[in-house]
Amino acid sequence: MGKISCKHSHKSHEHETETNDKTTDDKTKDPVCGMVIDKERAAGKSEYKDKIYYFCSIECKKALDKNPEKCLKKEIYQPK
Repeated sequence: MGKISCKHSHKSHEHETETNDKTTDDKTKDPVCGMVIDKERAAGKSEYKDKIYYFCSIECKKALDKNPEKCLKKEIYQPK
């Protein structure tokens, strides 16, 4: 089996930085990369263990869909 990575390039978008992890009814954090996004503008969403996750990009969605346990347990990727 090959190594599965939950990281992707963020060249096409910026991360919104917040010192606290507050989310609201219309905003949430992408569980793969940590980006704060609007739920209505999410690139995709997936359900896992009765919880809905929203994503900033299709790459993040694919990463979680492929290996949700690894993506949800890992530390959030922070681009340099």
